[in-house]
Amino acid sequence: MQLAAVAGKLVHEVRKLIDEEIIIIDHAGTIIASTDGSRIGSFHEGAIHAFNNREKLIINKQDERSWKGVKAGINLPIFFNQEAVCVIGITGDPKHVSPYAELLKKMTEMFIQESYHIEQAESQSRLMEFFVFEWHQLKTFNDLFLQKAKLLGVDVHADRIVTLGEFKTEEIIEPHVWKTLQIFIRQQHPNDIAVRWGGTNSSFFQWPISSVQKSSN
Repeated sequence: MQLAAVAGKLVHEVRKLIDEEIIIIDHAGTIIASTDGSRIGSFHEGAIHAFNNREKLIINKQDERSWKGVKAGINLPIFFNQEAVCVIGITGDPKHVSPYAELLKKMTEMFIQESYHIEQAESQSRLMEFFVFEWHQLKTFNDLFLQKAKLLGVDVHADRIVTLGEFKTEEIIEPHVWKTLQIFIRQQHPNDIAVRWGGTNSSFFQWPISSVQKSSN
């Protein structure tokens, strides 16, 4: 998972809900996302303590003089699959920002989990696209191709035809649109495959309801 990219999106979304300074710090103590762009890339000593101790760290005004790169506020370790992956900090008087802290932690963990599942689904989708493209180019099946088919759960010996569709738009087709389309097709025809055709932002999709069977002989 590209944590820096996810962190940037998270900070952008959180800022819509909370009018406070937010930072996200990686395991090495580097700020990778912030509502204050000037802090990105700087070191945050407090986050190291929160990450290593796996617990909330409250930073007061006096701590600003003794710890490098910190501001008063609250730092919370963020967990994914029971492992600490980063630290999120909310800047301000700890008494003032405390009500937001646990909510912010839960929101962040949910956002990271959702981003991971989206990334995994996109990766699986791309694997299927490469597979269908290879299938389209093959004249005969080979052992390696049949192994890929087995791993992807595709019956290449079923009688199939190909349907090609196009979205009539010049806008980029968002991932959730493809996901919705694939879910709809699987619900109607569980053994069918739907893939994008052309490129990541292609407006075409190929739906092998039944792709012409290629003989292995």
